[in-house]
Amino acid sequence: MIGPDGAPIVGALITDDFSPSTSTLADGSFLLLVNKGVHELLAEKDGLAPTKTHITVEDRSIDGVAIRLSDGLTLTGRVLGIDPAAVGKMSVFISLSLGPREAPVDSEGRFEIPNLPPGKWSLQARAGDRFVQDELTPPAGLTEVVHDLQFPPVSEIQGRVTGPGGEPIEGANLLFGEYPFTNFQTHTLADGSFAVGVTDGTYTLSVSAEGYSSRDAERPIVVAGAPVEGVEIQLGPNIVLSGRLLGLEPGETLEFFQAKGPPSYRPGDWTADQEGHYRQTGLWPGDWTITARFASDFESFPRQAMGRIHIPPGAAEATLDLDFHVGDLTLTVRSAHPRRPFDTATLLYADGSEFIKIPFGQDEVLGFQRLQAGTYRLRIDDQRGNKLQEQPIGLKADQEVVIELPPTNLDENPPR
Repeated sequence: MIGPDGAPIVGALITDDFSPSTSTLADGSFLLLVNKGVHELLAEKDGLAPTKTHITVEDRSIDGVAIRLSDGLTLTGRVLGIDPAAVGKMSVFISLSLGPREAPVDSEGRFEIPNLPPGKWSLQARAGDRFVQDELTPPAGLTEVVHDLQFPPVSEIQGRVTGPGGEPIEGANLLFGEYPFTNFQTHTLADGSFAVGVTDGTYTLSVSAEGYSSRDAERPIVVAGAPVEGVEIQLGPNIVLSGRLLGLEPGETLEFFQAKGPPSYRPGDWTADQEGHYRQTGLWPGDWTITARFASDFESFPRQAMGRIHIPPGAAEATLDLDFHVGDLTLTVRSAHPRRPFDTATLLYADGSEFIKIPFGQDEVLGFQRLQAGTYRLRIDDQRGNKLQEQPIGLKADQEVVIELPPTNLDENPPR
C-alpha cells in the first residue's frame, strides 16, 4: 500500500467483512487470509482518505494487490437556522460509499469531519422533529471544503382538542405527517390547546387520547410561510363493541378483524379470546361494518363473518355477534378460455359487500367451499383489479359457473 507521494504506508488498517483485519508492514505490504469469493477490502490510515478495493479470489492466492490512499478532505461548516445550544446534543451525519460518518455540533453550531474521500456527499442533521438534508460534490483540487447546513424556517400550527361534550382534553397526542417521512409531534395543554412549529408542507394530522376514540383531521393542513391557527379536533367517546364469535371450533382464533365506520375516526385495538368472544375499543356513534375471518389448515380459503350495527349517540358500549356458521355447498368458477385466465374471483353478499376473494393460481378453476344456500354476487377482476364482469348467483346446491371473458389478441390469434 502506498500514499499520495508513492511511498509505502506502514500501519494502515485493512479490513474485510469475512476475515480478521490486518495492518501494513514497513514496506507497505500486507497479508490477509480470505476464503474463495468476492471481497471488499477497506483500507484506512489516519490523515488520509479511506478507500475500498474489490477483489475476486478463486483457487489460488493473489499477489500484488495495489492500494493507493489519497489525501483526505476536511469538511467544515455551521448549522444555521436553529440554536444548537437550545437543542442540546446534535450531530451532522455524512453518507459515503464507505459508510456513514458523524461529527458533533458545538454550542456555536460548528462541525468538522476530516479524512473524507472525494465524490458525492450526502449531509444530514436532525434536531428534535426538525431535519435538514443536503448534497454536494467537492470540486477537484481542494483540501478543505466549507459548507453550511441551513435548517428550513418553521411556522406554528395552533389549535385545540376537545371531547364529545366540548370538554378540553389534556395530554392528547398529535402527530403531523408529511410524505414521505417528515413527522412533527406534540401534546395538548390543560386547556386542550396545542402549538407546534413545522416547516412548510402539507400535513396529515392524527390525534389520540386515553379514554377517547382516535381521529384523523378531515382535510390536510397546508403550511406556507405563515402560522396556521384555529385547528379544532373533537374526539369521540371510547365506545366498546363486544360480542360472540359463533360457529368456531374450540381453540380457533381470528387472523383478521376490521371495523369500518364514519370517515376520519380510527378504531382502537381489538382482542379475541379462546372462548369465542371479541372486544373492539375506540368506536363512536354511527353506522359500522364489522368483518372478521380466520383460516383453518383444512380449508382452501379463510372463513369470514360480517355484521352491521348502528351505534346511537350517548352509548358507552354495544353488542354484535358474528356468525361463522357455514354450509356444505360449493361454487366452482371456471374460465371458458384456458389461455385467458382472470386474476381474482370475489364472492359478494347480495347487497354488494365483499364476502371472500380468491386470487387466480395455476389452474383455470377456483372453488368457493362450505357455503350456505343463499343469494350472492360473483365478480371477476383482471390483473389490474378492474372489474371484468359481475353476475348474481342463487345458490341452492353445488354449482359451477363458466366465465366467458372478452376476447383478446391471444384468443383471436392462437399460437401455432
